[in-house]
Amino acid sequence: MKTRTILNLAFALTVISLFVSCAPSSSTQEASYLPNQQDQNIIGGVSSTADYQKKNGVVGLMVIADDAQGNEVSFVCTGSLIQTNVVITAAHCLTLPQGMKLSAAFVFFGVNLDTVLSELEKNDLSHIRSFTKIVRHEKYLQGSGTNNDIGLVRFDGTAPAGFQLALLAPASMARTLRKGSAVTLSGFGVSSYKKDPLSGEPVGTGDGILRQVSGIKVLSLTATGEEITLDQSQGRGACHGDSGGPAYLVDSLSKKTYVVGLTSRGEGLCDRTAVYTGVM
Repeated sequence: MKTRTILNLAFALTVISLFVSCAPSSSTQEASYLPNQQDQNIIGGVSSTADYQKKNGVVGLMVIADDAQGNEVSFVCTGSLIQTNVVITAAHCLTLPQGMKLSAAFVFFGVNLDTVLSELEKNDLSHIRSFTKIVRHEKYLQGSGTNNDIGLVRFDGTAPAGFQLALLAPASMARTLRKGSAVTLSGFGVSSYKKDPLSGEPVGTGDGILRQVSGIKVLSLTATGEEITLDQSQGRGACHGDSGGPAYLVDSLSKKTYVVGLTSRGEGLCDRTAVYTGVM
């Protein structure tokens, strides 16, 4: 059964105009890191509990669209709850590839996407919220390549009971985060990403389940702290499906956990580096 067929039609139609109005022009399409280019997620991590998800305000995002041939395509991203009805994520998660037509877009609350979709088949919408507005960074896709890959989603209603708000790092933490700092990553993407021995094409498995991985080292930061490059050469880190997902740093003084970056893009088979958009 197609995913769209389990959605209420009115629910699906509420978000179509959002992506149409924000679609990039063809001249900038190639510069973006779009969902169909395989977003980022977690390799070498562990499955997260519902308590972990609620404590840190980690949520999933799902976008369903039809391509030019009428085939249904779905994209999964990750985000962080920063108000009771607002999520921060990557701007490219809020940008449809050229020629695609949106069917539905929603935030989901749960550590396993399959469980949420099973609930939808039973008309249980308790763990999903439809998009009502999206805002991308004003300079995203304006001659700056993949920089400024950050955006916001407002959704209908409020988050389920028990979900806490993620803490965005204040500007002062730009002095705390440096080369060699260790961060924790979280996201809903694949747990394995390897080349198929027959086709030679990369294949990802295990997506849709929230995972976390700790001890990922910072390789470098841009001078302004707007982008953070992480070391993934040890077979651990972000991979496809985790775009917009958080990188956490614990403040040494307050002992609070802050979101310092959002997954933007990576290199190789998720085994080289990952670039995160800084939130400071």
